[in-house]
Amino acid sequence: MATVGIGPQFFRKSLNDYSNWLWALPREAMQNSMDAPHSKNIHVWIEPKDGNTLFSWGNDGAPMEREELEGKLLTLGESGKEFKGTVGGFGAAKLILLFAHLEYEIITGNWYVRGSGGNYTIEERPYYAGTHTKVLVQGNHFADLLGNIRGFMFQAQWSGSVKINGEEWTQNLRKGSRRRDFDWATIYTNKSIHNRLVVRTNGIPMFYRHINCDGRCVVVELKAGGADVLQSNRDSLKSNYQQQLDAFIDEITVNKVSAFRDDAPVYTLYVGDKIHSTPIAEETLEHIISAAYATIPEHTDDEPIGNVIVDTEVVYAQAPRSTFSQPMKRSKINYEFIIKNDTGMMIPTHYLPSEFSEYSDKLVKIWAKVLLTMHDLFNKQGEFSIGFVFDEMAAAEFEFTPKYGDVYYINPVAIKKQKGTNSRSMAKRYKFNAAGRWAIVADALHEFVHGAIGLEGHDELYSTMLTELTGVVLREKQRFNCCFV
Repeated sequence: MATVGIGPQFFRKSLNDYSNWLWALPREAMQNSMDAPHSKNIHVWIEPKDGNTLFSWGNDGAPMEREELEGKLLTLGESGKEFKGTVGGFGAAKLILLFAHLEYEIITGNWYVRGSGGNYTIEERPYYAGTHTKVLVQGNHFADLLGNIRGFMFQAQWSGSVKINGEEWTQNLRKGSRRRDFDWATIYTNKSIHNRLVVRTNGIPMFYRHINCDGRCVVVELKAGGADVLQSNRDSLKSNYQQQLDAFIDEITVNKVSAFRDDAPVYTLYVGDKIHSTPIAEETLEHIISAAYATIPEHTDDEPIGNVIVDTEVVYAQAPRSTFSQPMKRSKINYEFIIKNDTGMMIPTHYLPSEFSEYSDKLVKIWAKVLLTMHDLFNKQGEFSIGFVFDEMAAAEFEFTPKYGDVYYINPVAIKKQKGTNSRSMAKRYKFNAAGRWAIVADALHEFVHGAIGLEGHDELYSTMLTELTGVVLREKQRFNCCFV
């Protein structure tokens, strides 16, 4: 039986499938290196060669076996990733990585491959601990490839080490403040890059573009690897997801007040001891949040009381003493309590520890008890604070800062916007019926995975861990009954 022949021009023309293949090539190379199991160190080398460009990259991750090398990497339409938490899975990247160029070489484990287009040879060599790939790109593209891989690094977030032409490069574009949750992505904003939209998955930038967003950077972190959201060339989103993202961009362009506030959050600290998560008894839970009033210790410069204006992400500022000149108020909280106001609105007094309403008092008690029970259930020890966060979107939030340490916030209100006006109002978020109580448990578990477990993003690893822990909580739900009395 005859087979369909594939000429060299077929592979060369695959470069036209990308809006900018000189960005896509280093992106695919870096993504493969970052995705390699146990990869911690990546090296990249780019240099002109006889009117063409030599581009090589490698990592110290687990090398490929021959079956994976020939059956997946060197076979059209196949992929070794299969959407399991990695960016890939389409089987298309190999065209731009290897086959579209004048020649290529791969060294991985015991195998050495040399080829051009669809033709290659493979032979056994001494063992190489990792994978090293080299391609000869037609034409002099040294400046473009070097600039694009540096741009990739500037927009990435990865914990390993990367060297480009022998120079160490950092890759730590932090997400910033969470602004919107879709079922397929979480959107953040920061001030790292002016008017830039960056679409990433697992911290790896897929594509970016200029947007008019009041000088901010919008980071879109795709969930579950992004395979069902991205086009196969990973240069754009599929149309229905792109429409949702465009609608959000339009919203923040029109309504900068809610999306891009220039004011940093306002933190109000009510001093006290940290909550220590150790094996606990029910009477300990009752002691943590007492109904009795506690006298706030006299403050010093190291123990501020009052409003502290801080940076959106990291608390550095120390408010002047005059900020704390108001008379000290008594609190119903025996332990450290923090209010984070990210709305720019005035907080009603019945949400302040000194004037707690019955609703606020009950919500705080449940929140503290649920978190302590969760730490006990999963045998996590340490210390943390609790607090209220006032935010237009978040139901709860975990935050670590050098000043306050670990803080688990719950949002007691839902912000409602009035039709036809820009006015906003606060309404109680939770009811204390069965559904409302378990909504609090679900919000606590969401933040517990961020805080106590230490998973920052919302990738597949986070989703898997959240699912596993949810199963445990449901099996052990009787342990949470004491939280609601």
